[in-house]
Amino acid sequence: MRVIKFILVLIFALTLLEARAINRAGEFNLLVGSLADQLSQNKDIYNYRNTPIALTSFVELNDFRKCDTISNLLADSLIHEMQIRGYRVIDYKTMPNIVIKEDGDYSFSRDVKELKKRHDISAILSGTYIKTRDGVIFNARIVDIKSNIVLSSGQIFIPDCVINYLDYQEPVKSSENFLKISN
Repeated sequence: MRVIKFILVLIFALTLLEARAINRAGEFNLLVGSLADQLSQNKDIYNYRNTPIALTSFVELNDFRKCDTISNLLADSLIHEMQIRGYRVIDYKTMPNIVIKEDGDYSFSRDVKELKKRHDISAILSGTYIKTRDGVIFNARIVDIKSNIVLSSGQIFIPDCVINYLDYQEPVKSSENFLKISN
């Protein structure tokens, strides 16, 4: 009887741990959705819904050449969140062809030689982040490329417990190999 109780308690504990892990990933998705809602609430942003928007990596507030896994994940997740809210999102990292290799088929790249040279982009959604003692603050903004006018902005705080669950890694310095996309 004790063995059965122990097994039931163990199964219950494992179920709670798995539910907590699922909740951390879900919590991240809710926070990203909240940020997308903030960006959509600006009184003038409705006029820009048909404007092609590109999302770039969120960069460290004190070094605009640093980004990390969580900041790239945030930008990537915002592609989905903005697209389902009716924005025209441009994915400039999509290659004009598919690369087929033994380990998989690829359609995305960060190698500028593999990407299209021109894109119809009128606005950029990007932002900055700063680490705090118990998480990371992200500030986002949609900026008109031609005028540099901030069309909308928003901010979220992601607690360490969520970041650590997402296998957070230290920032890496970006290379100087970049593609300048202009109109």
